[in-house]
Amino acid sequence: MLNDIERKRIILFVLTLTISSLGTSIVVSVFPYFILALKIPMKEYGLIGTIASTIIIFSRIPFSSIMPVVGYFKTFSIGYSFIMFSRLFYYFASLGIFSFIFFSIGVIFSRMMFPVYNTVRGTVIAKYFSSERRASVMGIISALQTLFSSIGPFIGSYMYQGLGMGFPAIFITSFLILLIGIIPLLYLSLNDETTSKKETSILDQFKMIPLIFKHRKLLYTLIVFQIDGFSWSLIFMYTSIYIAQTLKATPNDQAVINLVSNIIGILGFIFSGYLSDKMKKRVFFLILSELTGIIFLSLYVLAWNIFIIYIGAIFMGFMFSFWGPISTAYITEKSEEISKDIIPITMGVWGFLGSIARTPGPLIGGYLYDYSPRAPFITTIMLLIFVIILLIMIKD
Repeated sequence: MLNDIERKRIILFVLTLTISSLGTSIVVSVFPYFILALKIPMKEYGLIGTIASTIIIFSRIPFSSIMPVVGYFKTFSIGYSFIMFSRLFYYFASLGIFSFIFFSIGVIFSRMMFPVYNTVRGTVIAKYFSSERRASVMGIISALQTLFSSIGPFIGSYMYQGLGMGFPAIFITSFLILLIGIIPLLYLSLNDETTSKKETSILDQFKMIPLIFKHRKLLYTLIVFQIDGFSWSLIFMYTSIYIAQTLKATPNDQAVINLVSNIIGILGFIFSGYLSDKMKKRVFFLILSELTGIIFLSLYVLAWNIFIIYIGAIFMGFMFSFWGPISTAYITEKSEEISKDIIPITMGVWGFLGSIARTPGPLIGGYLYDYSPRAPFITTIMLLIFVIILLIMIKD
């Protein structure tokens, strides 16, 4: 059971995450039209993503190693500042000020929040909640974030289509909402007592890395997860652009697709986490995630109208909810078999390897997209079939 101080920390942390989800998601429904307005070729857009992934490679493990030393929430503040700065760079790009350069910097800053966000969130939950409740709690938090990220795209869509407001107004609105999240985050950072109680150093964290690679099941799982990460990196930058170009989807269509996916995701996050904790069948749900992902991608490839994409969004929601909290719970549990102290650096290594795996994906996906918009989706489907075969070989 959590004491009063721990409960307050968790509540404020979740509040920060939900504000972040709302502020960040405002740009989601209009972002593909912003890219198209800038007339950026997909291979150049993919190159920006690859450069961002390269930078992330060298930040994953350092962020993980400093968490137990300086504090989880202070580290999280760094990632939060990245996403805020990204909105400012998008704002300047939308004004026509060095558009390509500022847009590129904005993408890099936006992507750099993920190594901090995911690592800190997984580590904080592992610190405060036992293995028996971990996936359930992760599911509830993910559901709350998803709920708030369902609202943002409609705000952005209404500003763009309903009110006729331009990209600058949308990006600055996103920034101002994110600014509100600084209030609970500032309290958490100033009262950050989640650092290690025993003497530790960044060097001590790095010394534990070899233990991760000696744990065969953990190492195998990490390898499979990296193949999965590469598979999805081929298409994740292009899904919304794809339907905007091939099906002439509007920003409101994008918001509805996001809503459909998120409604399913909210329910899926809660129930899949709960069932996974009860059944102790983490890998089973990971396989389900890949199967629903294949259906989602197949519908995108075969779609001849926007209604098919709405159906695809249902499977997208299942795909996210079956993977997100459960994969994190599974990695922390395998880490715990070595030592609970190794969880932060394991999360960092996982992210580090994932960044390496995903680095070439956006560029390769961009070239495939310029060759044929369906090509990256078909390639990802084939890779996911291979991942399912590898997951079947893991015993729960």
